[in-house]
Amino acid sequence: MPNDIAISIEGLSQSYKLFEGPGQMFLDSVGIYKWLPWRRPILLKNALDNIDLTIRRGERVGILGRNGAGKTTLLKLLTGNFQATKGKVTVNGTIQSLMSSGLGFHPDLTGRENVKAALVFNNLSSKQMAHAIDDIIDFAELDIYLDQPFKTYSLGMQARLAFATSTAIHPDILIIDEVMGAGDAYFATKSAQRMKELTKTGTTLLLVSHSMPQIMQFCERAVWLHEGRIRTEGSALEIVKQYHKYIIDLEQERLFKRNEEKIEQLERLAASEDASQLSRWLKPEAVFRIDAFDILNDQKQPQTVFKRGDDLLFRTRIRRASDSDSKSNGHLALNLFAADGVQIALLHTPFAFTAGAKSIEITCRLPKNFLGNHSYVLTVGVYENLYIADVIEGTFSEIWDRSFEFKIDDEQKGNVSVMYPVHEWHHGHS
Repeated sequence: MPNDIAISIEGLSQSYKLFEGPGQMFLDSVGIYKWLPWRRPILLKNALDNIDLTIRRGERVGILGRNGAGKTTLLKLLTGNFQATKGKVTVNGTIQSLMSSGLGFHPDLTGRENVKAALVFNNLSSKQMAHAIDDIIDFAELDIYLDQPFKTYSLGMQARLAFATSTAIHPDILIIDEVMGAGDAYFATKSAQRMKELTKTGTTLLLVSHSMPQIMQFCERAVWLHEGRIRTEGSALEIVKQYHKYIIDLEQERLFKRNEEKIEQLERLAASEDASQLSRWLKPEAVFRIDAFDILNDQKQPQTVFKRGDDLLFRTRIRRASDSDSKSNGHLALNLFAADGVQIALLHTPFAFTAGAKSIEITCRLPKNFLGNHSYVLTVGVYENLYIADVIEGTFSEIWDRSFEFKIDDEQKGNVSVMYPVHEWHHGHS
């Protein structure tokens, strides 16, 4: 293998047996199952399927993919924890892995004892060992807890000690799997700085993370794993864009399906002869009926996943009941909630509409929305002779309660506020 190659993967496949129960698993493990005349075939799951990948020395590569895509299996094959079903893995240089299970720390040993045990396997001299331990103690900032059993640590404390230990010796190849988010914001900043220092010294980085900002921050190249295969690879920016669009499309599909199911439920309920159920949704003598409700983008196309700053349009079609009083006035109200049930806003028409027209279409536009990265649900109600008290107390012609969902999914994940109010900053010198 050329000296400038850190990791070479050729035709790598990994399969797992899917057993129907512990009995079948036991009989297979002792070699009996295959001789049973009534046996049924054992299903195989391909966690990885014919992977080819080359990573050069000093490269910083991110691995993206949904749960079950094969990311962790790939890392375990690289670290020698698994024997590949098929293919070849060649690693050129010392490798240090920081997986979700830590560095193999023993729960009953203290943090200090675990650090020493982990460093022993790196063939350090006494002077290097002492320097590495001092560095780990200083970086982890565990103070008196360092001499307590590892099992008494919180997840954040375990992550801090594991990260400090894995990065204290400047390995040729550093593998990190979904652990950088376990600490607090202060430690995350320290970890990011150490990662930058390591990559400057030429350490090859392989980072698995669901955090696209992390991939963008630390990696120059990214690989997208999907159902055990490499779907695509390229610059971190390009792959993150493609993956982000894929996730949004999935979310759109899920939310559309949910909204459609809710509409079907409402339609079945409206056709029901059970008056006690029917009264939850509309008054028998109601003048107005809601025909349709749509969440649209600024191009008036259906959409359920938006970014902060996008225009939001809520379109409602309302019709008059055939036997209704044409002199009655109506109002439309939209009640916006965060997914956890907290009310965000109550919006209602500043005008009244009459039942004289057979149908009416009303659009509410939120220009440049300043909602945060959350899921939101909407209650849509049409009211007669609206007063705010009517909305709160539930006097309505018809209401579709928390029946529509949309999501704000902005790439800037740092702030988890429900709202980002429009604001300006100014500065000057006195």
